[in-house]
Amino acid sequence: MVSEPQLWNNWKSGLWVRFFLLTVFATHTLTVFERAAFYESIPLTLNTNHPEFFSRLEKCSENNLKIGEINASDAPKIIKLVQKLPLLFSIIWNLLRIYLFKPIDAESSRATVS
Repeated sequence: MVSEPQLWNNWKSGLWVRFFLLTVFATHTLTVFERAAFYESIPLTLNTNHPEFFSRLEKCSENNLKIGEINASDAPKIIKLVQKLPLLFSIIWNLLRIYLFKPIDAESSRATVS
């Protein structure tokens, strides 16, 4: 897409992109409502309001993009591995930190969610 902007810089492509995004959101929403009983059985939810929640996810995303760049390089495999290891550990560390955030008791807040 980035390499061929002439395919994406017109009104038709804008409609297709909006359609794609809408289908992704609609599919997610419908799936959530179809599985309401499943979600109601979960007593905890992740604390997405934690001040570090999204910044840690963003760091994971940034590191994942860097790993992709390393994979695409012409460096020898051992060099790639050495370059990727700190990034992989960082992703694991950040996900672990998020996992250890105190969760929210879903039962106590269930009535506040519509």
